[in-house]
Amino acid sequence: MKRLLSILIVTALAGCASEGGVTGSGISAIVAGNVSTTPGSDLEGIEVAIGDAASRLDRSGNFELLGEFDGEVALRFRDAVGGFDLGELPISVASGSTTIIEGIVIDPAAPQRISRQIVRIGSVIGTIRRVDCGPDGGRVDIELAANGRDFRFLIFPDAFLRTRSGEAISCQDLRPRDRVEATGVQLADRTSIALVVTLTDRPPAPAREILVEFGGSVNRLFCDRDGIQVLVTTADEPSLASVRFRPNTEILCNDGDELRPCACDDILERDIVQIRGFASIDNPEAVRATTVLVFPGPLVVSVPVVALRVGCGQGLIETQTRLDGAPQVLIARVHPETEFVCGGRACSCRDLRPGDGLRLVGSPVVERQFAIIDVGRVVREEPARR
Repeated sequence: MKRLLSILIVTALAGCASEGGVTGSGISAIVAGNVSTTPGSDLEGIEVAIGDAASRLDRSGNFELLGEFDGEVALRFRDAVGGFDLGELPISVASGSTTIIEGIVIDPAAPQRISRQIVRIGSVIGTIRRVDCGPDGGRVDIELAANGRDFRFLIFPDAFLRTRSGEAISCQDLRPRDRVEATGVQLADRTSIALVVTLTDRPPAPAREILVEFGGSVNRLFCDRDGIQVLVTTADEPSLASVRFRPNTEILCNDGDELRPCACDDILERDIVQIRGFASIDNPEAVRATTVLVFPGPLVVSVPVVALRVGCGQGLIETQTRLDGAPQVLIARVHPETEFVCGGRACSCRDLRPGDGLRLVGSPVVERQFAIIDVGRVVREEPARR
């Protein structure tokens, strides 16, 4: 079968985005927090440092560090008065972000001398390298520009995902190369969980992705897998398209003169559909639908053919037609209610002979890679030459 390239509507797509920063890039990150310690300790004598950036705790135990931090870093604690190290706390920091560490406790007598409660991560800005939206949430890899480093967030169903204008979106709406701003928390094992993800910019879709719009009839339903198979009938050879639905795919069913929101389970085989979505040039028959309009079927076509073999007992007539200038075998499947007309008069399947010129009127379908028409009417336009 021919590919769908003949019916694709192609939109010009190009471009890319970059942002972020790295150690040595001149883009600074902020690390701040609050420290408590055992009674009698002098908080103002404790120094906190990351690399060459250092800060003394104030009377309340607060500190703030500003530097070109990026990736896995060690937050070092030192008794500046006594001149000895107290220990360190490993954290992950994204370039250009603000990281707030709450509940840091220094206890020299504890097995783990330095502990913390929660790390809050704010304003990590980057491009999405990979999106994996599983049933329990997903992982989004945010690649910061200039050094190719990744800063990863886990996304769970209760996370708030939105556009810059505040419109709610889902994980499935995010795609590689989107620019996002993420805020969240960091667990003790340095796993980062996104609480809010804002889609700030979407570059044009990759050049290998194309916008498609086409119509056809539903050949098979796969609602348990969020998809349908559509038989596309055009002036060229009929072809099959695999259409996948996403949670935000708009499906509208026609009820009389109105369209109402509906679901895959409301669609029937042989219904007529109009599809709008995206496909890749490498695999144009696989379409990710954005909008699906559904109309009651079946789709009825009228096709001129020549009878090759007539098998009335099996309810099949093997015929040949010409599509796009080339011969194509087409199976006519007849039923007890199929109407036969020969020379303007009623006849039966047994009046047909190989070589007869016929016109088949019915509903097309593809089964086991064979093009089939469930025929409602067979008209013999020209009897076979004797």
